Amino acid sequence: MAPVGDERSLPATIRSAIALYGFAEESETELLSLSENATYRIVDGAGRVAILRVHRTGYHTLEEIASELAWSTALRCDAGIATPRVVPTATPDGSAIRTA
Repeated sequence: MAPVGDERSLPATIRSAIALYGFAEESETELLSLSENATYRIVDGAGRVAILRVHRTGYHTLEEIASELAWSTALRCDAGIATPRVVPTATPDGSAIRTA
């Protein structure tokens, strides 16, 4: 997830963000929702699919976003509830959250 300032910057932000998560910049992107987050479906040339959520700057803190991801992971791992797997970046630190 990467915060952005406004909707006009989303396409460039998405192109650069998907590369951080190991997807080619040429991957197919589809805007699914634009509310407090911009939510995109990403499909690469190999058919790998992911959802990328881009948060609006200042709407939630990094700590709140990290807490939500930890909660979702705990539901899946500890309680057996089907939640999406959090994808770490393909960067040396492997963080799941990136900032613009």
